[in-house]
Amino acid sequence: MFDKGQSLENEFESEQALACYELAMKKAKTENNDDLFVRALEASAYVLMELEKDEEARSRLKRVISLDPNGGSHQKYMFLAQLSEGMDAVNLYKSGIELIKKCRLNEADKAVECNKQEADAYCAVADLYMTDLCDEADAESVCLDCITKACAVDPENAQAWFTAASFHTVKAQQDKSRECVEKCLALMNPKIEAALEDQAKKESESEQEEEGGQIDLEDVTGIPLASLIALTRIMIELQMWQKAADLLEVMLEEEEDNVEIYYLLVEVGKELKWMESDPDAMREYASNCKIMSAQLGDTQLAEEMEELLKQLPEPAQSIDGDDNEELQLDCSSSDDEQMELT
Repeated sequence: MFDKGQSLENEFESEQALACYELAMKKAKTENNDDLFVRALEASAYVLMELEKDEEARSRLKRVISLDPNGGSHQKYMFLAQLSEGMDAVNLYKSGIELIKKCRLNEADKAVECNKQEADAYCAVADLYMTDLCDEADAESVCLDCITKACAVDPENAQAWFTAASFHTVKAQQDKSRECVEKCLALMNPKIEAALEDQAKKESESEQEEEGGQIDLEDVTGIPLASLIALTRIMIELQMWQKAADLLEVMLEEEEDNVEIYYLLVEVGKELKWMESDPDAMREYASNCKIMSAQLGDTQLAEEMEELLKQLPEPAQSIDGDDNEELQLDCSSSDDEQMELT
């Protein structure tokens, strides 16, 4: 049943997968198979997280850790940390990091993967000290220490450099922040370009755009969408207008219903003089931002976009429209000529 649960989970049949894992747990109890019970319990917790049943997931992950604190994957600590707050979360990340180090020591072939996972964990701890734990006396030093470790253990990790940029932005250290943003982009952009080229190739081969699918930016860059949006905000603060616009437009390919992306594109567009050079793009972004913000009840933003739209020149008449008008004129002329002949 455990294997069947994994297959169903891979097919995004979460409810059915959960049922299989729970049957596997019952079977494991009957057979006194502790290893199977723990694996099924842990797997069920992850499915519960997917189903947004966080309390049940938290309870099961705690039980997994109590049954097997030093064995298995570090993921149980990482996911429970995501469901926890403050120092509880920090301590869970630290425990997870110790398991990652143990894995790297025992399985040399997993070193690259372990380095990334360790760096991501340090970034998560640093983020906690920039938010929930920012009032702690040692918040700044701990945060900087975690960022330093993240960048050292995996210098190819874009998330680590984004976290570093966030820290230096908070400290108003613009030069250091810019340097970290540039390193982050240098790691991300080639991967994004390769993914877009691959997508375009698939679309060309299939001749059906919908079959090409969309790229998953988090998979490609290693950075969640919310953090990518935060990265563009840092870039805007650093007046990196064009680079921010480029990243936002890529994000729009994946998240076309995200009002914040449209808003930021409008803000960047103002600085890049799109009002004059590309009014059609500004009109599209501002119109979508207006509609979505109104739907979300943000009347102030909707009104702001309405005012901006009024400042844009009238859209140019389409070529098709001109052709239709010429066709109508030709038809009218022919009719007049026929009337005169008659």
